[in-house]
Amino acid sequence: MVRYHDDKEFILAPYLADGHWTLFIIAVKVRQVYILDSLFKKGKKNPSRYLLTSVIQSALLSIKPTFDMVNCIQQAETWECGYILLQSMFDFVNVYQKQFPRMWNDTKVATDEDIEKTLKELMPILFDGLSIP
Repeated sequence: MVRYHDDKEFILAPYLADGHWTLFIIAVKVRQVYILDSLFKKGKKNPSRYLLTSVIQSALLSIKPTFDMVNCIQQAETWECGYILLQSMFDFVNVYQKQFPRMWNDTKVATDEDIEKTLKELMPILFDGLSIP
């Protein structure tokens, strides 16, 4: 897989398992995989609990990546993960990739207002990109 993406600095891999979205950011050139999981509280996160970790290890066998759990915004309930994932991807692509990974160290709980703000900001961009009126 690496030979097809060796010109890339980052690969974003949104991951859905058991109804929960998690974002994997693969930093190809530094051989590091960052995992942003909004569900499990600090101290209970472990890269080995994700099936995608072993898939990435197999696909990137030649570079032997290491995995790092990132301190990221947390869910208040059980339904916010998709919105938090979208916001994290948007923020990474448009703001944070030049500072990555040191910019993520915020474990606040996402509020309903945060989710509403995400929807208001990102839906017009998404619809415009897909040419949906």
